[in-house]
Amino acid sequence: MRGSSYINSPSLMVGLSGIGYGLMRRACPDQVPSILILAPPFRAGFEV
Repeated sequence: MRGSSYINSPSLMVGLSGIGYGLMRRACPDQVPSILILAPPFRAGFEV
């Protein structure tokens, strides 16, 4: 859009990537790791 002050941001925290990540976390919280605690996702029956 010409003259618009909207900028498409791909960043993880406030951009389109963050929206996609948030939706994936809501859909599959046990499979998508949290980027805030830097821990791998929990898998039942699997020990590190």
